[in-house]
Amino acid sequence: MTSTPKLKQPKPSAAHKRLEAFIGTWNAEGTSYGGEAQDAADPRAAGVPWISDESYEWLPGGFFVLHRWDAQSFKGAEIMGYDESEGGYFTRMFDNAGHHPEYRANVDGNVWSFTEAQSRATVTVDEGGNEMTFNWEWKNGGRKWLPLCDRVAVRTPRATRSHTTCISQVATVFVPVADQHRSLAFYIDKLGFEKRADFAYGDDSRWIEVAPPGSTIAIALVPSSEGQSNRGDEAHCAFTTQDIQADHATLRAHGVDVDAVNARKGKTRSGLISVKVKVPDPVPPQFFFRDIDGNRFLLVQPA
Repeated sequence: MTSTPKLKQPKPSAAHKRLEAFIGTWNAEGTSYGGEAQDAADPRAAGVPWISDESYEWLPGGFFVLHRWDAQSFKGAEIMGYDESEGGYFTRMFDNAGHHPEYRANVDGNVWSFTEAQSRATVTVDEGGNEMTFNWEWKNGGRKWLPLCDRVAVRTPRATRSHTTCISQVATVFVPVADQHRSLAFYIDKLGFEKRADFAYGDDSRWIEVAPPGSTIAIALVPSSEGQSNRGDEAHCAFTTQDIQADHATLRAHGVDVDAVNARKGKTRSGLISVKVKVPDPVPPQFFFRDIDGNRFLLVQPA
């Protein structure tokens, strides 16, 4: 009887590690020129200020970088990586206007270039690694390249004391699911959430984030490729609502697994960590519901 040989775990190459130049949080300011009214004869005439907060972080494994940006009304995410078979870098963007361009990228010294059919950019990283200069161009439906946006991103200072960090907010809650397609339909169709991110990464893995409209915190529908859940009975997070009675009725009508009654003063609910625990007189009004994978969530109407 022979044992099955273990597959050797791939490791990021030197080319992957060059993406480290982007890792961190950045504040960017500049001028945006693009728009339907842009005049090719004087393309910078109608520029408007650009201000954005941006972050770059490694996805598990160190092969891909997740870039998020928030420029007030313009938000989105980008996945960056290196294609060993083609010997070049690539990125894929997803924004809140429904655009999803894919770029080929190259690096020469400290200058990165990103190109697709209708837009392109050069990004120059300073020698200290604390400033990036972006120069974007687009064709605006024509043949001539026109300025789209010029901005400078400055790295947010890292914490200088051992007991402090640069952590500023809760960004994403991880929820394990068995079937991402089925779970995505549940969160959108049953709960009324919106899709915030949806892209491929790694070895046929898919990253999906959903959130209530207007929420700054998203839920990631974590695929089984990231590991199997213990399927415990702990609650993953709490949501707030303005009308808990109406939402209780709506969720039941949509076939969602919800507690039979709203818990409030004079009643009990199960514990946040275990359903075997009973908590008396919970306030404010609240109840648990469960998704199609059995993940448990608390819905609360703040006082």
